[in-house]
Amino acid sequence: MQWVALRHFNATGADSSGRLGERHDPETHLIPIVLEAALGRREQVTVFGTDYDTGWNVHSGLHLRAGSG
Repeated sequence: MQWVALRHFNATGADSSGRLGERHDPETHLIPIVLEAALGRREQVTVFGTDYDTGWNVHSGLHLRAGSG
């Protein structure tokens, strides 16, 4: 293996009492929204982002080789 790409995100939740984690009303995070749709609690998943100047949402990042010297 010459390289590996890792993307970190926080896949977390909350307990129903609200003592731990986050609870949003309305929910605004992608993973809980997708899970709600999969469970039939939401009719659709809407993803925004077509209004960029180029039409692309460019993820800015630093390639490890670019930052190593």
